[in-house]
Amino acid sequence: MKDDGVGVHAIRSLSARKFPANIKLEIIDGGLEPDLAVIVDEGVDKLIIIDAVRANSPAGCIHRLTIDSVENSGYETRSAHYLNMKQSLALMRIAGTLPKEIIVIGIEPKDMSMGMELSPEITEKLPAVVEMVVGEITRN
Repeated sequence: MKDDGVGVHAIRSLSARKFPANIKLEIIDGGLEPDLAVIVDEGVDKLIIIDAVRANSPAGCIHRLTIDSVENSGYETRSAHYLNMKQSLALMRIAGTLPKEIIVIGIEPKDMSMGMELSPEITEKLPAVVEMVVGEITRN
C-alpha cells in the first residue's frame, strides 16, 4: 500500500547512516503486522518501529508513541492472520524478551490504496520522520 510503506522508505533512507556501536538497536517497518516476538533479537536495547498510524490527525502528522501508549491506546492493527503489535508486545513481556526501550514513529497516512509510491504529503514529511528516528537513536 502506498503510505503504509512509509517504514520501508524511511529504513532505506537510514541504511547509509552510521549509529553508535554501543547500543543494540533494531529498526523495523511496522507494516504487514510483524510478529515482534519472533523477529526482534533478545537483548535489544532500543526497538524503533516506523509505521503509518491512523490517529484522526491531518495527513503527514508525525506521532511518537511509547510502549505504554501503544499498549493502552486504541492503536490497533487489522490483520486476521498475524499477531498484532499489542499481542506481540504482551508475549515478549511474558517471555522476558521485551527491549529496554520501544518507540513507534508513526505518520498519519493520506493514501492507503495499492501502490509503491508514497503520497506527496507523506513524501514531503519523510525527511522529518528519518530525522526523528535519528534523534531517538542518539538520545540517551
